[in-house]
Amino acid sequence: MSQAMNANRPTVDQSTRSVPINLHQSGPTPAELLISTRIRKSPYWHLSIEAGCWRAEVYNRVYHPRGYVRHEDGGAMVEYDALVNRVTMWDVTVERKIRVQGPDAEAFVDFVITRDATKIAPMRARYVLLCNDKGGILNDPVLLRLADDEFWFSVSDSYLMLWLQGRTGWPSSRLRTTAGSPQASCRGARTWTPRQSRSRSISATRCPAPRSATTRWVT
Repeated sequence: MSQAMNANRPTVDQSTRSVPINLHQSGPTPAELLISTRIRKSPYWHLSIEAGCWRAEVYNRVYHPRGYVRHEDGGAMVEYDALVNRVTMWDVTVERKIRVQGPDAEAFVDFVITRDATKIAPMRARYVLLCNDKGGILNDPVLLRLADDEFWFSVSDSYLMLWLQGRTGWPSSRLRTTAGSPQASCRGARTWTPRQSRSRSISATRCPAPRSATTRWVT
C-alpha cells in the first residue's frame, strides 16, 4: 500500500519488525477455542456473513464481526483505508444495553457519570464517561434518556452492569437496573465516515419496559 493512500501510515520502515507474543494477550495458540452457546449472535449476524465476514471476536458475550477483506486481498489495511478515507458500516449490537429506570434514575445516573444528567432531555443522547474512585475510566458509553425516569447505556466490552449494581445503594423500590440482549439494541448498525467524531444510527428498536423503578440488561 502506498504512503499516499493513507496520511496516517507511519513513515518509518517497519517491514522487518518482529512483534513478540505477549502471554497476557491473544495470539497464535495450539489450542482450539471452544465457543459455547453462552456466546450470542446479533440480529444482524446473518447479514454480516452474507457481506463476507470471515473473522469475529467476542465482545460483551456476542460475536463481533472484525474482518471482511481476506489477507490475499489486502486484509485489515484495506478496511482501515475505507474507515479513514471513505465509509464503513459496523454491527454495534455488541454494545449491549443497560437500562436504569425509576424515580431515582436521574439522581443515580448523575452520580455515576461525569456529565450533568439533569441537562439531558428525554429522547436525547450523550457520550458519557463512568470513572472509578481514582478517576480511571471504566466505560465510555452512549447514554440515551428515553423518559424522565428512564436511561439506557450502550456499553463497550466490560462488566459495567455488575459495577452499577454494586454502586446503587438506593432503595430497590425506587431504582432498578436491567441488562439487555443483542435483540434489545437501541442501535443496530452504525456508519463511520472519515474523521467523524459521531456515528449515525440506521436502525433502532425499543423494548417494552416495566414501569416500576429498575437497572438491568434489557431483554
